[in-house]
Amino acid sequence: MKRKIIQIANSTQLVSLPRKWAVSHGLRKGDEIEVMEEGNKIIIATDQGAELEKIEVDVSGMNERMISWIMHAVHKSGYDEIDVIFDDPKTIGIIQELLKELLGYVIIQHGEKRCTIKSISRVLEKEFDPTLRRAFLVTLSMANSTLEGMKRADKSSLKDLESLESTNNQLTGFCHRILNKHGYSQYNKTSYMYVLIWQLESIADDLKTICHAYSKPALSKTKVSKEGLELFEKVNKLLQLFYELFYDYDKKKLMTISIERKGIPQIGYELLRSGKKEEIMLVHALLNITQRIVDSMGSYLGLRY
Repeated sequence: MKRKIIQIANSTQLVSLPRKWAVSHGLRKGDEIEVMEEGNKIIIATDQGAELEKIEVDVSGMNERMISWIMHAVHKSGYDEIDVIFDDPKTIGIIQELLKELLGYVIIQHGEKRCTIKSISRVLEKEFDPTLRRAFLVTLSMANSTLEGMKRADKSSLKDLESLESTNNQLTGFCHRILNKHGYSQYNKTSYMYVLIWQLESIADDLKTICHAYSKPALSKTKVSKEGLELFEKVNKLLQLFYELFYDYDKKKLMTISIERKGIPQIGYELLRSGKKEEIMLVHALLNITQRIVDSMGSYLGLRY
């Protein structure tokens, strides 16, 4: 629908709101609305009278991993209420455990073969930046603590560190939810931010793989070689540099990342050729992390420029 611009004085221009839309959302004189710029578009939004986004999902016959994929997907997609249908009574226990990672979701009712999950938190755009920074810091902490645990061959500490991957999932998942519901502050760059956060989540997955493997009896007493630990230190340094660059652009740091990332794969390949078979898992995961950091650079520069 088209509206004509009303000129007030010399500097103010007004456009009237559609009457039907204003009434349906209970808007009155003095109420506040959100006005967002997206290129040549202006988006007007209000929380008043907003309908809950609902979905019904049937997880009957699915295993725990498949249920996890679906529940994370609907959470990130921004649904406020989910009716879950299942055929195995044990499913409710799986869902209750999953909700520990799905910030803001609680079960409000459940029966023998279905339950209803509802969001009790109001997703606000202003929560995005602090949540993203926390996700970065948790991932950095996990990387550094895992390296220290590997140096000491400390099976117990490595096992405990696996829980940080769950914390990372909570934070990155919540960021994805905000992006899907509201978009990024620079709306046309939402996709760059989404991919970058996905890479951050994947880095924590790789770190969990290391912790899980080297806390198992078969590898728990493995003494990682000096070269393997040095490779881990180089990868952690690259991750730290990326974090610093993300929050404080610096050409020198950008150049350092460009240079440092070139040497890491070569070191990894040498270790795979001549190192111990017990280090294959470690080297593979570290090379994965390196590639995720490198892939994130494209999204980061897209956000910056």
